[in-house]
Amino acid sequence: MNMLTGKIKRDFREYDRVWTVGELRSGFDCLVGDDCSAAGSEFEIRRPRITEAERIPPVRPVALQGWLTGEVSGRGSFPERIERKAVQEEDGVTRYAEFDENEERVRVYGCWRREWEAWSQNLRSKETALALYEEFFNLLTRFENEGENLELVLGEGLLLWNHPDPSIGLIRTPVLSSKLELTFDAVNGVIAAKPVEDLFVFEQEPFMGVTFPHSRQAEELIASIPEVGLGESEEIRRFLKEFVHLIDANGRYSEEKEPGRTTSVPVAYPRKMFLLRSKQSRVIRDDLSQIVGGIRSGSIDLSPAVLSLIGGEVTEQTVSDKLTDDILYFPLPSNEQQKDIVERIGTHFGVTVQGPPGTGKTHTIANLVSHFLAEGKKVLITSQKESPLKVLKNKIPEEIRDLCVPVLGGGRESLQDIEASTRLISEKLGELDPQKLHRSVEQDRDDLLESREREEELVQKLNEYAKEEGTPIEWRNERLTKPEAAKRLAEQTVDAGWIPDRIDLDEGFPLGEVEFRQLWQLKNEIGPEWFRLAEQWLPDPEKDLISQQRLKWLANDRAVLEKELEEARRLISWNDWPADAQSLRTLEDTVRQAVEHLR
Repeated sequence: MNMLTGKIKRDFREYDRVWTVGELRSGFDCLVGDDCSAAGSEFEIRRPRITEAERIPPVRPVALQGWLTGEVSGRGSFPERIERKAVQEEDGVTRYAEFDENEERVRVYGCWRREWEAWSQNLRSKETALALYEEFFNLLTRFENEGENLELVLGEGLLLWNHPDPSIGLIRTPVLSSKLELTFDAVNGVIAAKPVEDLFVFEQEPFMGVTFPHSRQAEELIASIPEVGLGESEEIRRFLKEFVHLIDANGRYSEEKEPGRTTSVPVAYPRKMFLLRSKQSRVIRDDLSQIVGGIRSGSIDLSPAVLSLIGGEVTEQTVSDKLTDDILYFPLPSNEQQKDIVERIGTHFGVTVQGPPGTGKTHTIANLVSHFLAEGKKVLITSQKESPLKVLKNKIPEEIRDLCVPVLGGGRESLQDIEASTRLISEKLGELDPQKLHRSVEQDRDDLLESREREEELVQKLNEYAKEEGTPIEWRNERLTKPEAAKRLAEQTVDAGWIPDRIDLDEGFPLGEVEFRQLWQLKNEIGPEWFRLAEQWLPDPEKDLISQQRLKWLANDRAVLEKELEEARRLISWNDWPADAQSLRTLEDTVRQAVEHLR
């Protein structure tokens, strides 16, 4: 905490922006608290519609000509009337006339002034609402870009106290606060602020370094704050009264509409305000203050890992939940360094992994998270910004991503994501059959072990192939490496493309030494013209060639068919029949029909 050197803000006026209830309500159709149309909203800002006609002030009556101190140019100020002035009569005599002596003029002036004031108030209210709408619209953009460093809160219970300790000084702050988030209804043009959670928290920063005389009672009162609801005005008043009486003997509670002068006596007012402020070191300072207070009171037990960091006494760590089979459940590609991290985590309270951007830290964390989830462990992941957590969650395998409960930011959407994740986990737990799941896990575990054994075998073979790849080849009294031999072969002009290339890695050489020498000899005897035979079809003696007896039968059948063909030609010629096949078929059909007719 001593390293958090940022200035402690005890005056709410030092925050980025403060809106009072009166300021918000001064805007046209701007609603606050119970007046809001949507349940749960603390305020609603609507975009007003201002027409050109609404910007034009009421026309000055003719009866007031010459009786005003100036002209109406806008809604800024109304011209005053001239109470007495010199008037020249028709006969040239000058006399003094009073404004009130003409009752019609007084009536017209009064009516016109009331009309102008209503116009001015309406226009001012709409312009105020438009300015508020534009301010909160821009604030929505700021939250998108700077949401991790900004917060909008509801402040309740104003405390004014000029503390007697000069190092503390003026305290002007809300006592309670509740974080808000902005929602935007683009269709209707409404910006609303809703609580992230329906509870208050104690504003710790303004009271840092302040010693309360009744510290135990004050701590108990602060601990009861979650029981105070946002809309419970009586509970808020009761809390403020008790708090201001505990922090100082002369402290008092006041319900005056306007706070009085700040004195050495603390005064609490039931006032509400809305604050925009930067988180920066304030949030971590508040958290550390709560942790330190918890350690001192004994309500927080430090884990061995934390004790080891701050130099406390730590007993020897025992790793009782380490898996006996040493299986690493890494769903993404891994290396030996990631495996070493798991081993170190199993024997140390903390392990630091460092590396510049792009070196795979997120990839490594995704593997580690998956591994520890598979072991049944709980993993908490924190980050200074939200974006790395979103990237990390997307790297977690989809099958186990539902086990990751996101706590991104403190908005209502984040809380809804948490509720959805926990609800989904609960539903899946209700659907699971433990015995069936256990059998499935055992089967998957056996398959994983078998797969890794097969992987080790393949890796070993690859190493053997790599080793053989480096063995030199002796050729013509020359020692060549395999890449050099491949290069020599590639430079040869002989076409060896007819040789099949698809050879399995486990395939052995099919020829012995004698057969290979014979092949090499035949290679020298066969010329290039013989290679064309490799592309020709050659008959199979067993399937494609017939026997000698079958050949004789076919030859005899051919002689008979040739004799019958000669006889057919003779008949065609003698009878003067047509010689083509189609005409003969037609003639045959005609003869058949005639025979049938004769029958």
